[in-house]
Amino acid sequence: MSDTDIPQACLDSPQVGCTHVPRSLIAACASAVTFCAAWTAWPLAPEPVTAPALTAIPERPAPSPAGLDPLDMDAFRVPIWVAPPPPPAQHKPDPPPPPLRLRLLAIVHESGHNVAAIYDPDADRVRIVGEGQALSPGCTVEAIAPGAITLRDSGALRTLTLREDQP
Repeated sequence: MSDTDIPQACLDSPQVGCTHVPRSLIAACASAVTFCAAWTAWPLAPEPVTAPALTAIPERPAPSPAGLDPLDMDAFRVPIWVAPPPPPAQHKPDPPPPPLRLRLLAIVHESGHNVAAIYDPDADRVRIVGEGQALSPGCTVEAIAPGAITLRDSGALRTLTLREDQP
């Protein structure tokens, strides 16, 4: 490239790397782009396609009905998509009974029988009971042992023990 091809504006400019593209290069690129666009839009010549020759398929002779089992139509009446039955409902256990508010104060062995002193905070009184006596409706004393008594409360057995921290 000679100095005559470079414009005077680039030579006088203090910028380094002044680029100048000749008009002939711009024209060549524009014509190449135009040619490519025309070539992509140009339709192709149709390619000749020959249709294949079709021949009839020979029919098979029908099988003799004597050699076949009769069609079982009940096989088609069976449901295909059957949802499994839901699992049996789980019986939730009854909630535990509320804790006894009774407090065992003492166990006394007198005349061959054990008796227990029980404090009932609901009635605010002390009761002296023996085996088989009822404390309240549905609550009876089943057994009195040294250090504990067993109560039957609404069918369930419950145990009251002596507490060591009592005065």
